[in-house]
Amino acid sequence: MQLDSVIGGFLITLFSIPLYGFGLVFLIRKMALNEIEFIPGVIAILILLGMAGLTLSSPNPYVPGIMIVTVISLYATLPFAQTQLGILEFRRLNAEEIEKLIGIVATRPENHAAAFQLAEALYQAGFRGHAIALAENASANLDPTVNPVTMTSMKGFFIKEEQKLRRWKQQGGPPRLFAAVTCPHCKTSNEPGWVVCKKCRQPYLLETILKGTGQRRFLGRVLIAWILVAIVAPASAWIAVAFPGAMAALAIPTGLALIGLTLFWLFRAPAGDQTARVSEL
Repeated sequence: MQLDSVIGGFLITLFSIPLYGFGLVFLIRKMALNEIEFIPGVIAILILLGMAGLTLSSPNPYVPGIMIVTVISLYATLPFAQTQLGILEFRRLNAEEIEKLIGIVATRPENHAAAFQLAEALYQAGFRGHAIALAENASANLDPTVNPVTMTSMKGFFIKEEQKLRRWKQQGGPPRLFAAVTCPHCKTSNEPGWVVCKKCRQPYLLETILKGTGQRRFLGRVLIAWILVAIVAPASAWIAVAFPGAMAALAIPTGLALIGLTLFWLFRAPAGDQTARVSEL
């Protein structure tokens, strides 16, 4: 019996060293690269070390297995985090495109192509009212006069854009997607159609979009999700083992539901944001 215990402890130790070592190296590297804020990173490291200590030293035979399953569950969220990071990167690129187009439209309002492109980018970012108003303004300023030589008109060049505008207006959406946006600089409320703030002339839409594209903020959310899994998963498993019966039957499903709802809330897209769907195309 003692020999079996020694062999079991050796195997757990052998398996735990690379398992926990990977997590520690991963967190330290991200903190060194300034991709994870210091306090969330330290909390995650302390939790991981605590779980390693319980795995290696707990007298309860169930604890090492619970801890190892929990850590593996944490690592299983890495693909999910990578997918969310890809969506975040797509939003960041969309924000860069919006910044460039706002500069063009603000200085050259007669550039209808840039106006339609900006409307498309704003629509994908969830600012449907502003996108529609901008596209309507560009459409209204298109010259319908047909050139007798080329037999084309300025309006004819943008048939697809006007078709898209009609589709946007038919789709509609919740009122909040068509509401005025408050400028983060001067707190002025800007109705749909304003490319820059009507008072301070700052690119208020861009500032609003950039709030949700910070990588450090995103990784902080990932750490919160990992901390939640690290707490809820072993707690649910312990309840299932310690309290047989109805409570045991409810422990795991309840824990999974709590984790799922929290992940949904942490990584939910801004209202109307379609970058997740577009990035998959």
